[in-house]
Amino acid sequence: MYEMREWAERIAEGSITITGVFKNVVPAESVSIGNRIPSSYGSYLLFTLRGRAELLLEEGGRSLHSEKIVHGGPGLKPVLKSGSLDYEYCLIFYTLRSGTGRSVRRLPEGTSEFPMSNSWKIVELLRKLHHVASLPGPMSAFRSKELFYSVLHELCNDSGTERQRVDKSIMEQSIQFINDRFREPLTLRELANLHGMGMKSFTEMFVRYTGVRPMIYLEQRRMKKAEELLATSDGRVSEIARSVGYSDPSLFSKLFRKYTGNAPDVYRETSEWAQRTS
Repeated sequence: MYEMREWAERIAEGSITITGVFKNVVPAESVSIGNRIPSSYGSYLLFTLRGRAELLLEEGGRSLHSEKIVHGGPGLKPVLKSGSLDYEYCLIFYTLRSGTGRSVRRLPEGTSEFPMSNSWKIVELLRKLHHVASLPGPMSAFRSKELFYSVLHELCNDSGTERQRVDKSIMEQSIQFINDRFREPLTLRELANLHGMGMKSFTEMFVRYTGVRPMIYLEQRRMKKAEELLATSDGRVSEIARSVGYSDPSLFSKLFRKYTGNAPDVYRETSEWAQRTS
């Protein structure tokens, strides 16, 4: 998915012109087929104001609702299939040109989607934008651009807040997964794949949230459990090693010494359990 902030940065690099703002309602359980919009109108943003629908494109359908924005390139032919309720939407068309002495990175071709959760404030701005864009005179264009940037500002703030919520949820799920299954031979690739992420991105997110890398956290979780077992049971070191996820007792002993400063046998001898049973 194309990132909202990356898209906004590219918009900020150039000079934007609002070429059209349209608002319409598609009656419930019906199909609205519009004419192909001239390419001169530029790219578009489609916002859902209320209801649900499907945007039927040559490349495939896109579900539409209030928590999603659809962005696409020139030449849109809007075909909308509404759900069980009336569907109201707002379409903003814009062109982007390079500023003086600057070049603008190309916007992505095809269709992209952005999340939107703070919809009520953005919807109010969109209704104002639609009204202002319909007014005559040069101030209309100026005010339209101002409102468009206000929408963009809210979307970026909204995107950041939503990303924080998503990151927190992913990390809490990952930590719970490790805590529940630390005895298994977990790998970094497996942990990242649980959330459809690359290993590098997952590691960076995990470090931001916990302060340590995922496999270090796993190792610490295993060592903490090993400390508990050594202090409260008389199981052999090799058995305890296997019970916390290490098939090689030598590797376990090496890691345990690194973690606690003592070999497993020495740790056991100085534990409260050893003192109570001596």
